[in-house]
Amino acid sequence: MFTAAIASCVPTGMANSLQGLAIRNLIHNRVPPEVRRRAFIFSDAALNGANLTGIALGGPAAGQLGGVGALQLAGVGTLVVSLIAVPVLARAPQTAMGAEGPAGRETLRGRWTRMRDLGEAVKNA
Repeated sequence: MFTAAIASCVPTGMANSLQGLAIRNLIHNRVPPEVRRRAFIFSDAALNGANLTGIALGGPAAGQLGGVGALQLAGVGTLVVSLIAVPVLARAPQTAMGAEGPAGRETLRGRWTRMRDLGEAVKNA
């Protein structure tokens, strides 16, 4: 059982990283550039607050439910939030991502667009 619990940390950590990147991409794609920095700051603060709340509630939950029960409760909570978020995000209006990301750095999409346009100009010259 201990081996299975430790082995589950790898895909869980990978999923957590994927979630963090997905949230940052949603902010980058859907928040206007002039307020994007504040949106990233708010998102990071909310995530840190959620992590601290999880730690504060995890001890009592593990004490009442045991380690397995607390882990199952966490999984159910993640599943419920995901099932609610997917339809909401799918319905939300999407805005086009600009060529510049946070702090004026060029995004991959912006670079791709610039290179494509340059290639078209060279081809048509």
